[in-house]
Amino acid sequence: MATRTPKSSSKGPAKRSASPRSTPAKRPAAAAGRPRPKASAAGRKSSVTHPDPISWVFTMIGKLVVGLWMLLANGIGSTARALGKNARELDPAHRRDGVGLSVLAGAIVLAAMTWRTPEGAVSSVVNTAVHAVFGSLAWALPLLLGLLSWRYLRHPDQNADTGRMVIGWSALMVGVLGVIHVANDTPYPAGEGQGMDKVSAAGGMIGFIVSAPPMSILPSWITIPLLLLLSGFGVLVITATPVHRIPERLSELKHMLFERHGEQPAPRVPGKRKPRAKKTDGEGVETVKPYDTPVIAEKDKLADHSPEIVPGLVDEEPASLERKPEPPQPTPAPRKVEQLVLSPQAGPYSLPDLQFLKPGTAPKPQTKANTTVVNALTSVLEQFTIDAQVIGFTRGPTVTRYEIELGPAVKVEKVTALTKNIAYAVKSADVRILSPIPGKSAIGVEIPNADKDLVALGDVLRSQVAQADHHPMIVGLGKDVEGRTIVANLAKMPHLLIAGATGAGKSVCVNGLITSILMRATPDEVRMVLVDPKRVELSV
Repeated sequence: MATRTPKSSSKGPAKRSASPRSTPAKRPAAAAGRPRPKASAAGRKSSVTHPDPISWVFTMIGKLVVGLWMLLANGIGSTARALGKNARELDPAHRRDGVGLSVLAGAIVLAAMTWRTPEGAVSSVVNTAVHAVFGSLAWALPLLLGLLSWRYLRHPDQNADTGRMVIGWSALMVGVLGVIHVANDTPYPAGEGQGMDKVSAAGGMIGFIVSAPPMSILPSWITIPLLLLLSGFGVLVITATPVHRIPERLSELKHMLFERHGEQPAPRVPGKRKPRAKKTDGEGVETVKPYDTPVIAEKDKLADHSPEIVPGLVDEEPASLERKPEPPQPTPAPRKVEQLVLSPQAGPYSLPDLQFLKPGTAPKPQTKANTTVVNALTSVLEQFTIDAQVIGFTRGPTVTRYEIELGPAVKVEKVTALTKNIAYAVKSADVRILSPIPGKSAIGVEIPNADKDLVALGDVLRSQVAQADHHPMIVGLGKDVEGRTIVANLAKMPHLLIAGATGAGKSVCVNGLITSILMRATPDEVRMVLVDPKRVELSV
């Protein structure tokens, strides 16, 4: 026992001494990792320095300038959006007049800055910029703006195609500026003996951009004709003259300039040649070359095959008393039916005011009937233990769409299978279920309103949707489920058949179409013929 006890006691301290040695080996690693955040924090504290007062002042000034700029930009943007929204409510003719007068004012201001010696910093900058771009043709820019304003102020039907005119005038001006730049030895914006002054005195930057590339590879006697071709193309586009009609247009111009007062030039029929001069013999008598006459030739052909008449004995009666056979009566040609020409009404035609049409009642966002339907839908969902609820509805003039949101792990088919139960609960046979509503995570149940709202045609024609489209065949149809105005263009319809059961509103629809055309179109734009075989709608 004495010998075992020392052994066990000797082992115990050995184990205890071993464990302390192993634990300190692990602690330094953990301890070595802990001071690092402190060191990094100390490093961050030491790296933080207070900004210089001067730099802080400049930083604050910069932030103030940026804030003021953003405030100004937001103010201008909101003002422009408000003006644009109000401008859309103006009559289209007034909008055109406003644009035309604005362009005319800009042309006058630009002419005052470029046609005389500039006075002031703003005038000098504008004058220099315009001459740098357009060169020696800077004086023509106000005239072009005046022409543009005239196009806006005149009647839109009297204007040519805007795109064609823009292309034509651009090609003409670019070609002329290129020729002017080449004629002035093609000055460059930079270089020895060059500069913007010479460029402005020549064709400007436009002329330089057009003429410099071809002049670098071609001589001037080839570059100038190419630029003249471009200008000629612009003239042809402006006058809407194809190349093959140039002689005809020149002839018309000649007659217009040199014809005597009161004489009208003979209209030239395209595709026909002038008749050749007839030959005359020595005595001056015209000798006309024979030509084929199909009708006479056919008669002669029939006469050749007719039997010969053998003359009989000479009667004692004089030949003058013999009765000659009467020629057959010619069949009268069918009478040509001519279409009557509908002449426009003399003087300007004014459309009737839309205020003549009575406005409708204000739409109701919610009624007692809608609350009753919501309670009925909720009751049906609870009876069939479906985790869903009615979250809202959108009321239209005749139909209201109720939105049902499903709970988690609930199939859509559980609600769509209750169509007949929902129809029974809401006391309506016309129930339609949308699963889901486009753009929403909800099921739509469309149910006709028990208290329907009347939609007035005047409200439809006075809406922004109808006023934005100026086509004469735009007609008002009504409003959809969400209360949005619906109009249609009859010219784009595949057909104009109106079908439906008795009392569905066919006659009301026809009357609405006719009224829409009468309120929006002039007699020169739409011709209307009304036929009522049954004498029901148009009976007097």
